[in-house]
Amino acid sequence: MKLGLITTGILQHGFEDGLDVAQALALDMIEPGCGGFHPKTYADPAALLADASALARWREAIAARELAISALAIHGAPLAPDPAEAAAYAREFEDTCRLAERIGVDRRELRYGRVEGHQAFPIAFARLERSSCPPAAPRTRVGRQGLT
Repeated sequence: MKLGLITTGILQHGFEDGLDVAQALALDMIEPGCGGFHPKTYADPAALLADASALARWREAIAARELAISALAIHGAPLAPDPAEAAAYAREFEDTCRLAERIGVDRRELRYGRVEGHQAFPIAFARLERSSCPPAAPRTRVGRQGLT
């Protein structure tokens, strides 16, 4: 069994210090928050994709502590009634998918909600289905809060 954490739990620490905390706790894996409701302290997909040396340093910092990435977390509001908020999430989601593909991570952790009764639900699904995100392992559950 491998143990890990989502980096939102160590946001009080900067990137390097947080990785040190994960290592000190003898964890095996991290799940970096990549946008949406997560600050991009531990992974900013757009910035990492735009700068190969930054991506190499980011990967080395994680590997130097013998940590692996279990998934990339992108929890947000694709169904937000505000079109600008929904569009911002869509960009972050696609950047996260491209980063996952670039680094060979096949899991993304998605959680989102919607305003009760909002009509954008089918539109958002169509947008997600057309995204460039590579397929993830099946891990979908539909519940009161939406897909998890």
